[in-house]
Order: sequence, then C-alpha cells, then structure tokens
Amino acid sequence: MPPQPIPPPYPAAPLASDDPSEALSRCLLTQFKFCAAGVGLGGYYGAKAKAGVAPMIAAGVAGSLADLLYGWTAACEEEVRRYREQPPN
Repeated sequence: MPPQPIPPPYPAAPLASDDPSEALSRCLLTQFKFCAAGVGLGGYYGAKAKAGVAPMIAAGVAGSLADLLYGWTAACEEEVRRYREQPPN
C-alpha cells in the first residue's frame, strides 16, 4: 500500500462561503518562497563574507515584502478581486 500524502494545514482553495477578507488573509499568509530564499541566500552570504546575521535578516525582510507583493498582484488575484468587491461595513 503506497503512503498517503499529508494534507496541507490550510485549504488549497478558498471555500465559496468564506469571508473575502479571511480568504485573502489565508492566501497571503501562504506565500513564503521569497522569504525562505532570502534567508537562505542571506545566511550563505553572511557566512561567506563573515558579516554576521545582518544580511540574513535584511534579505528575509526583503523577501517577506516580495512575498506580500507577489501574493497581492499574482498568486491571490481572485481573493483580492473578491475582497475589493465586498460592500463596506
């Protein structure tokens, strides 16, 4: 019997009954690849140049901002549209 894949801790796609702001938050918080790459590359550079942890921290923060921008403009496009269409409270 082949092993069963482990499901992710979040739904792969937002449910139709979800609040648009919750769906957008969930989608934006699943973006992490630029942050992880920044921390990895910054850590490597910091160790190679003997610069300490400052490059790792700076690259991680820059990667987090890039993740937010990527999520808002590309990855979570449908959730952003639904969020903007909801009536104001």
